[in-house]
Amino acid sequence: MSKLPEIIKINSNIIDKFNNKIRKIIHKTFLEFKKKEGNENEFYKKCLTPDSNFNYYLQWEILSQISIKELLIKSKLDEYIRKNISKDYLIYSMIFFRYHINSLNKKNYNYKKIMHFDNYGLDTSTFWIPLQKINKNTGGLIFLTNKKLNNKFSKISKNKNKKIYQVLCNKGECVTFDKSLLHGANMPKKGFERFSIDLRVVDRKKVNLKKFAKNYYNSKGVFRPNKFLSIHKIDKELKRFKFENP
Repeated sequence: MSKLPEIIKINSNIIDKFNNKIRKIIHKTFLEFKKKEGNENEFYKKCLTPDSNFNYYLQWEILSQISIKELLIKSKLDEYIRKNISKDYLIYSMIFFRYHINSLNKKNYNYKKIMHFDNYGLDTSTFWIPLQKINKNTGGLIFLTNKKLNNKFSKISKNKNKKIYQVLCNKGECVTFDKSLLHGANMPKKGFERFSIDLRVVDRKKVNLKKFAKNYYNSKGVFRPNKFLSIHKIDKELKRFKFENP
């Protein structure tokens, strides 16, 4: 049975800094790529589709211009991980920046298709870090459980004998969960959007680094990072991706 997500308090000042920087990158990217759409919101509604080249381009642009090391240390997540997971932890280089907007492609948010496990064959812990307050309007992390939960989780639907809940977070809170949690994300309501970063960490002793020594391209031709690195090496690795992505 999966553990329920845990909400952790972090430093909100670094969240504001990252939110502001990412917004500037998103606006700059719009100016570079806009075609017929004169409105930035409409442009991203059309272009932000899962697994599209543009979606990955935007992700790697952002991840190559921010510092995951800074985010972890200044948010105090590094301290939390060292205390609760391992003093010698590694970060999986498959890190995601997520930009969710009320999309024209609502089928991309079908619960039955998007729910998944973060299972890489290892005892990893996932950290979902929203860069803003998360409520019913912004949407957010969703998951399945048969338990009755407190007001930090909003019931949004049912699936057979289980309920689907959405996490609610104040700015300066993030969520952690293990590989056994079936989860996904729901769409923001009209006029709302959501920024978040998610990453996975593991105790160095529990990973065979020889199995995670090379990046690869999946069957769709999308570049997939596949290394476990220390907090001191992760930023250098991420800065390479915008050059490697097709």
